[in-house]
Amino acid sequence: MFYVKTSFGYADVVTEIHCDNVFTRCPECGSELNVDLAEVFSDGDADLESTSIICSACTKRRMTNKAVQRR
Repeated sequence: MFYVKTSFGYADVVTEIHCDNVFTRCPECGSELNVDLAEVFSDGDADLESTSIICSACTKRRMTNKAVQRR
């Protein structure tokens, strides 16, 4: 079992990590995203500190901006 533990000085909160309770925020718009850690780390070339996940709307906007820039 893996878990996250946060200490508030007077109490510790322990939460088990499952495929449906891991979240992050899109670094561009701040949207909350559910993350499957097994999928993120499946290629073996990622770490928790430097990995960012961009939401589908921001990804679409990036792709549209790249297409416009190529014209």
